[in-house]
Amino acid sequence: MTPLFRRLQPAQKFRITLTSIAQLLKIPKHQIVRVESWAYVVFVHRRDKGGQFVSYRKLQQWFNAIAYQIQNCTTCQQLRQLWFAIERDSEALTSA
Repeated sequence: MTPLFRRLQPAQKFRITLTSIAQLLKIPKHQIVRVESWAYVVFVHRRDKGGQFVSYRKLQQWFNAIAYQIQNCTTCQQLRQLWFAIERDSEALTSA
């Protein structure tokens, strides 16, 4: 888990709707049976495929949370630390 992930805590803080998942997966809402928020990913139970993992980072809430963090930096130092956290998170994803 990256520092940015720990900072945002998506499993505890994101409210994930069927509509947002259906939009992301490009499927009708009725194809979704249930959505589970796990520690590191979202698991979507689907009628047509069984199950599918979705990264929190692909959700609109992730982008909104990052924007909120940027807007609430009151000093250049805080903004710099956030930038480095975003860079490390991005590098961790590409190297995995």
